[in-house]
Amino acid sequence: MEIFMIAVLTVLALYKAQLCGKKRRNEEYLSLQQAGYIKGIFAIYIVFHHVSQFCTGSGLRYGFWNTGYLAVAVFFFLSGYGLLYNVTASENYLKGFLKKRVLKILVPFLVVYFIYIIVDYFEGIRYSAMDIFESFFNGAPIAANLWYVLFILLYYIVFYIIALAVGAKRKWGIIVFSFLFLVAWCVFCFRKNFGGVWSISGFGITVGMLFAACKEKIEKLFDRAYFVFVILFTVAFFAVQHVATRVYTVFGGWSLKVAMSLLFTLAVITLLYRIRIGNTILKFFGTISFELYMIHGVFLKLLRGNHIYINSDIMFLVFVMLASVLSALVLHKVFHTYRNLFRK
Repeated sequence: MEIFMIAVLTVLALYKAQLCGKKRRNEEYLSLQQAGYIKGIFAIYIVFHHVSQFCTGSGLRYGFWNTGYLAVAVFFFLSGYGLLYNVTASENYLKGFLKKRVLKILVPFLVVYFIYIIVDYFEGIRYSAMDIFESFFNGAPIAANLWYVLFILLYYIVFYIIALAVGAKRKWGIIVFSFLFLVAWCVFCFRKNFGGVWSISGFGITVGMLFAACKEKIEKLFDRAYFVFVILFTVAFFAVQHVATRVYTVFGGWSLKVAMSLLFTLAVITLLYRIRIGNTILKFFGTISFELYMIHGVFLKLLRGNHIYINSDIMFLVFVMLASVLSALVLHKVFHTYRNLFRK
C-alpha cells in the first residue's frame, strides 16, 4: 500500500512533465503556475499524511504518518519566496497588504473552523465559548490540522510589521528580522508545549526568502553543477533521516527534522529547476489546495467517528478523498466570490 501511494503521487507529479535539455533550465520553475502545481501535489500528500494517522494496519500508516512536515516546509518556502520577491519588486505591495492577505484567509478559516465545531457537536463533543476562544491561542486548535493557517496568519502580520519597520526594499533586513522572529517563535512553542509541528517547518520561509534574494547567484551555481546539487541535497536528506532514527532527545529530534524539511524542500526545488511539471489534475488540485487542506479533517472525524466508521483503511482513504475534494470545490467557489470583493 505504501509503495502504491508513493507511486500514485509520483505519477501525478510527472504526468506530462517535461525534462529540459542539457544545460537548459525550466524558466518558470517558481512561477505562480508552477507553484500551483507544487501546491496541488503536496496538498494531496498532506491528506494522505493525515489519513494515515487514523489508520492502524496498512502500509499507508507507516509510509506517511510522520512526514507531513516535509510538505508543509515546501508550502512555507513558496510563501517566503513570494513575499520577499513581491515586496522588493512592487512599489505598493504593502498597500492594503493586511486586507489582501490576512482578511482573504481569515474569513474562510473562521467559516471552516465553525464547520469543525458543528461536526464535533454531531460527534458528541461540546465546547464552551471560552474553549473556542482559547483554542486559537493555546496551541490546540479544535481542528488540529488548522495550526498551519493560524501560524501563516500570524506570520503575515509579523511580516507586514517588519517590512514597514525596516523598509520594503531592504531585503536583508526583512530576512534577518524574519529569521529572528522564527527563532523566538520556536522558543515560545517549546516553553508553551505547543508541539514540534508548530515550529519544525517554519524555517522554510527563511530559505524561500534567501532563495528570492540570491536567485541569480543560485541559478548560476545550478547551471554549473546541477546534478551535484541534486545528489547533494538528496543524499544529505537520507543521511539526516538515518541519524534521526537514532536520536531520542526532544531537541535533537526536532533539530534533525528541521534539517530534513529544508533539505527536502531544496531537493524538490532543485529538481524542478530542470523539470517542468504540469497537467490538468495538478492544476485542479492546485486551485483547491487551500480549501482541501482546511476541510479534509472534517471527513477524518466523520468517517471514523461515533456514527459512521469505515473499517477498511483503503476505503476510508477513498471516501475521505472524494468527500474532501467535492467539499473543497464547493468552498473554493464560495470563497472565490468572497475574495472578488477585494478586487473591486
